[in-house]
Amino acid sequence: MESLDRKVIETGEPLPYFEETSLDGSGNSHTLFTTKVPLKDADGGVKNVVTVALDISERKQMEDALRASEGQFRDLIEGSIQGVLIHRDFKPLFANQSLADIFGYDSPEEILRLDSILPLLAAEERSRMTDIANARMRGENVPANYEFQGARKDGSKIWLQSSAHAVAWGGDRAIQSVVVDITERKIMSEELARSEDRLKQATRLAKLGHWIWDVAEERYIHCSEEQAEIHGYPLEDYLAQGSTVDGDLSFTHPEDRELYQTAFRDLRKGEALDVEYRVVTPGGETRYVREIARPIFDENGTVVQEFGTTQDITETKRVEKALQESEERFQSFAEIGSDWLWEMDADLRFSYFSDPIHKITGITGLPQEHYLGKTRLEVGQGRIDDENWRQHWADLEARRPYRDFRYTYVKPDGRRHYWSISGDPIFDSSGKFAGYRGVGTDITERRLAEEALRTSEEKFFAALNNSSEAIALYDADDRLVLWNDVYQWHHSGQLESLLEPGLRFEDLVWARAYSGESPTAIGREEDYVAERLERHRCPGDPFETQRKDGWYRYREHRTPDGGIMIVISDITDLKRRETELTEKTTLLQSILDAVPATIGYRDTENRYVFVNQRAASRLNKRPEEVIGKTFTEIWGETDNLTVQDLAQGVIESGEPIIDAEVESTCIPGHTVMVSVVPVNGTTPSGTLPRGTRRHRLPSASRARAASSRCSPRSGVTPGRSSFRRPTARPV
Repeated sequence: MESLDRKVIETGEPLPYFEETSLDGSGNSHTLFTTKVPLKDADGGVKNVVTVALDISERKQMEDALRASEGQFRDLIEGSIQGVLIHRDFKPLFANQSLADIFGYDSPEEILRLDSILPLLAAEERSRMTDIANARMRGENVPANYEFQGARKDGSKIWLQSSAHAVAWGGDRAIQSVVVDITERKIMSEELARSEDRLKQATRLAKLGHWIWDVAEERYIHCSEEQAEIHGYPLEDYLAQGSTVDGDLSFTHPEDRELYQTAFRDLRKGEALDVEYRVVTPGGETRYVREIARPIFDENGTVVQEFGTTQDITETKRVEKALQESEERFQSFAEIGSDWLWEMDADLRFSYFSDPIHKITGITGLPQEHYLGKTRLEVGQGRIDDENWRQHWADLEARRPYRDFRYTYVKPDGRRHYWSISGDPIFDSSGKFAGYRGVGTDITERRLAEEALRTSEEKFFAALNNSSEAIALYDADDRLVLWNDVYQWHHSGQLESLLEPGLRFEDLVWARAYSGESPTAIGREEDYVAERLERHRCPGDPFETQRKDGWYRYREHRTPDGGIMIVISDITDLKRRETELTEKTTLLQSILDAVPATIGYRDTENRYVFVNQRAASRLNKRPEEVIGKTFTEIWGETDNLTVQDLAQGVIESGEPIIDAEVESTCIPGHTVMVSVVPVNGTTPSGTLPRGTRRHRLPSASRARAASSRCSPRSGVTPGRSSFRRPTARPV
């Protein structure tokens, strides 16, 4: 090898590629396709020799196999690879056995029997080769050595290298050609070119650049295009800017420059370099790169050059970061959640639990190691005679995936915990069963909540069915969700068969309209449906409606989710009592109107709630003009004070005052007697009868009464007395 290096140094020219054998660190033999290239300084002198070697071991193995298969053929041609042909005007004059062998003929004589050698040429070569041969026969200067494609006897094409010149043959001018079959070499050359192209494409796809650095001159003496592209530059611009260490620092991210400098100082000391750092492109993009470099020493052990590769690992870093974040999220969720991961081996024994199992071990009071090596049947307190466990064990034995297998764990203190398990079988690359992998969840709180909810629902539905009112719930789409027995009874008969979940409220209304159950719908069914749907879709105040079997009050209101709750109360008895009360009130009013005395009834606000016809006539007013007025508004200030004094005495004593004498100037010439009677212990009511018993007021009261001036209103036609319900409480 040293002699070859000296040859390159002496000639200043690269050596042609040659093959050599080398052993790697493990003692394995490799065949290398090698060349040696001089590295020159600025003056053209050779400073160093770079050896470039391509490992062609695999290709050599293929070649050896090919040569072995062709051994018998090579023996037939006696080891000769050169064929000799002499022809004149394309008529063959001489051929040797090697030529016959090259073109696939049995003997030279077979070739000599040909009328022309043109069949030995590939069709696409005949025109070119004819021109060359004719020019040579004319004595023109044409290439002596050239390559062309020939055609064998069987029609297959071969590559040949020819060395041709004019000779005298048989006393006349002819052409002698010596040909060598270079088909194999041509194929290898093309394969090598394809291999080099694939290598180039691979480095481009891998975003892998390479470089050689001259330490003495502090510049790149070789740099690939990929190296420049990784840094975001065309090759020329990259070499111009990055031809010094300081130039390289300009590419390096500011936060990574110290790391970069430290790594390259170690490289200058002869240590290998393998570092990851960030670079910033001219466009401001930050990229992650990994750089690997090795020092090249001279005979004195001094580092004279550095050879390295740079790979863009930005995408790898992005994936690593995403994976790390995903793992952190998973770990965080696992820590705060109630789930845990587990694995079983091929014997269905636990081999792994994730960290959150400490939540479960805290429940059971046993360390995590207690579960490893045991089956779920042993861990879960299961029994194979239990149908739930038997089915689960059958799934495991059949290597079937399973979901939400639930079982109960009972602590020593008797408290129960509920777990849910899901798992999938694992198979290795050969399809052999390797165990199970899955997730477990502590569903104790959910189970207890479900039981509490179920109990609450049972109580709710029990209360619903025990209600005396009909209750139904319709969802946001106005479809029936639930109802109680009373609601079912309200729709007995031909409507009962319609009640089922999902029934549209509108369909129920249409059915009722034509059922004859609602008198207000008969003969006006469409109007009835429109009115009922309007009330239903815009719930407001309660409303009452009459059906054949009685009166009912409807209350409807929206639920938070957009549904409607309907409550129906049977008010038939209430309606009957109201009718009776109205009739009695009318009768009572008639009786009071017939009494020959003025009668009034006031509420807690001292306003008249009732006066009879006689009292209204005495004031020249209709009863409705008195109702709602205060005593002062009717009688005047003085009389009001007098009567109020009487009323206050009744309130304080709780005893009625009967026939108190009042002299009123409102009715000149008349003396009236007032009786004040408490009602239910509240503000007294009064009557103004004309009686024979007189009870005179104290002098102060009489003086106040005498001083009142009240002008009776004229033009008032007495009417019937009326009754108004009190706004607060009756007096």
